[in-house]
Amino acid sequence: MLSQVLTQIRTSMEDRGFPRDWVESLPLLVNDLESLKVQNIAGWLREVKSRLDEKEQYLDVWAQGWFAWAFAFNGFAMTMNPSGSIGPDLLVKVRSQDIFVEVRRFRTDYEERKRLEEGGPDGELVPYGDFSKDVRRVLGAVQAKSRQGKGIPDGSSYMVAIR
Repeated sequence: MLSQVLTQIRTSMEDRGFPRDWVESLPLLVNDLESLKVQNIAGWLREVKSRLDEKEQYLDVWAQGWFAWAFAFNGFAMTMNPSGSIGPDLLVKVRSQDIFVEVRRFRTDYEERKRLEEGGPDGELVPYGDFSKDVRRVLGAVQAKSRQGKGIPDGSSYMVAIR
């Protein structure tokens, strides 16, 4: 069943002009998730499919898959979208402890990326970022994601994973 859904998603991605490496990386990620026995990959793929109209939203959901892989690769039992499409993105089981995870991906700032690509004269490195703005941005994201964790079961832990 996953292969059929994955084929549909890949076709939709190609039709929408997604970069080739994005189209090719999804089945590899799904294969890795399956081999690591991650739970509810099908539910996550439904969410991937629903986000194909906007490439940035697709990347947001792809980041959830990347974190599921990273946790599972390091030996943790993983469930993707444990509460369905609403609620925490991941559930990590550590011994008898449940840790709910909300994933946040920072999107590329277009102006900053353009400036960095242009570079300095004669290939010099150019400074980037704005420390105070970037710190506020990260703290704001953590606070916003933390508010989403209010509905987790009592006795469970909650964390925000940032990519």
